[in-house]
Amino acid sequence: MAKKNAITAVVSISGDAKGLAELVDKSDALQDAFARAKVEVGQTQKSLLNWSQGVQAIDAITNTVRNVKEAFSEFSATMRQQVQDNLQVTQLTGKTGEEMLRLRNAAKVTSEQFGTDFTDTMIGVNSLAKGFGISAEEALKLIQDGFVAGANANGEFVDTLKEYPRYFKEAGLSAEEFIAITTNAAQQGIYSDKGVDVIKEGNIRLREMTKATADALAGIGINAEAVQADLQAGSLTTFEVMQLVASKLNELPASSAAVGTAIADIFGGPGEDAGLAYIQSLATVQTNMEAVKA
Repeated sequence: MAKKNAITAVVSISGDAKGLAELVDKSDALQDAFARAKVEVGQTQKSLLNWSQGVQAIDAITNTVRNVKEAFSEFSATMRQQVQDNLQVTQLTGKTGEEMLRLRNAAKVTSEQFGTDFTDTMIGVNSLAKGFGISAEEALKLIQDGFVAGANANGEFVDTLKEYPRYFKEAGLSAEEFIAITTNAAQQGIYSDKGVDVIKEGNIRLREMTKATADALAGIGINAEAVQADLQAGSLTTFEVMQLVASKLNELPASSAAVGTAIADIFGGPGEDAGLAYIQSLATVQTNMEAVKA
C-alpha cells in the first residue's frame, strides 16, 4: 500500500496527462516485477526441499531481481527526464504549472512526430517567440505548420529557427512570413540555410548601403538615395527593397553583368549560393502559411 501511495503522489505532482501515462506505464511494470519476485520467493521456499528444483528456483529469482532492477531504473529515468524537460521549458519561457506542462507536451509531441531533438525544438520556439514578440504557443503553432508544409525538407529548419528570427524581424517581416519564406526555400531545394541567409545578407547590406551596394542598385535601375530615404522614413522595409530588386532581375537577361553585380553586391555569398532563380522568386514569394500548406 505504501508503494502505491508513493506512486500516486508522484503522479499528482506531474499533473498532466502525457506525463501521467508514461509514469503509470513504468509504475505498472515495476509493480509487476515486484509481484513476480514475490511469487518466485514463495516457490523457492517450497522447492528447496528438492536440490535441483531449488537451484532452478534461485536462478528464477536472480532473473526476477534483475528485471525489478531494470524496471526501477527505467521508471527513475522517465521521472528524471520529465523533471529536466519541465525545468528547461520554465527557464526558456518563464512558464510554470499547467501552462508550462501544456507547452512542454505540445513541443514533445512535435519533436517526436517530426524527429527533432526536444531541447533544440524548445530553443527554436523560444527564439521565434522572442525574436518576433509573440507567445511561445503562437510560435509553436507556426513551427508545426512549417513542419507540415515541408520546412524541414533540407534538415535545417530547427537550426534556422534558432538563428534567423531577429534578422527577418529587422527586414520588416512577421513570424508567419518568416516561416513561410523558410518553407518556400526548402520546397525549392535550396540546401542548408542559404535561402534564409539571402534575406539576412540583403538586409545587412541594404541598411549599410555601401558604395558597392548603391552602384549595384543603380545598375539595375533603382535609385539608391531614394531607397535610403524611404528606409529611414520607415515607408519601405529592406525586404520590400529586396522584392523590388527581384522584380528588376526578372526583367534583365540572366547573363548580364548588372545581374551578376546585383547578386554579388546586394546579396553577397548567400545570394550566389542560392542562385538567381531563388532571388527572382522573392518578388512573388507566398508569405501566407495557409496558402503555403495548401
